[in-house]
Amino acid sequence: MVDDDNSRTSTCKLDHAHWAPTEGESVVTDVPRAVVCSQATLAHIVDAMQAALPCEGVAVLGGVRRAAMLHITRAVPVHNQLGTSDRFAIAPEAFAVAAASLSPAAVQGFAHSHPGAQPEPSATDHRELWHHCLHAIASDISGIWTVRWFWRTAAGFLPLPCLTAEP
Repeated sequence: MVDDDNSRTSTCKLDHAHWAPTEGESVVTDVPRAVVCSQATLAHIVDAMQAALPCEGVAVLGGVRRAAMLHITRAVPVHNQLGTSDRFAIAPEAFAVAAASLSPAAVQGFAHSHPGAQPEPSATDHRELWHHCLHAIASDISGIWTVRWFWRTAAGFLPLPCLTAEP
């Protein structure tokens, strides 16, 4: 399902230059086949999104890539600077603290919520969310929380299955 209500949008206002590779570095552009996440980590993501209500919640996702599988092992909630229900922004300092706290895991992407809307990329998500990383979108539609997973490419968002596993 697609969120046709353009007023229900979300975005991450971060400087894309932070993700740009420097000379000699490369960006992983291979799309993972699936996300692997424990029930505990999924519950932590949902708890963080619920705690942010009525505002849009956001968390930095950490984990490791093993072959074609992206293992998400941590979710670090960060403050939504905008404090609104339809957009988010993260202060660079908050992102840096969250990213550092993931060690030894690495930043793999972000989770954010769409309060009262579908867990699908919005028009603003398509315009502004970072490429070549994972985006989990959580929604409380009908009082039941759902988390959908997407890999962002230059062409758009590719849905990914999530396999649950215990640590």
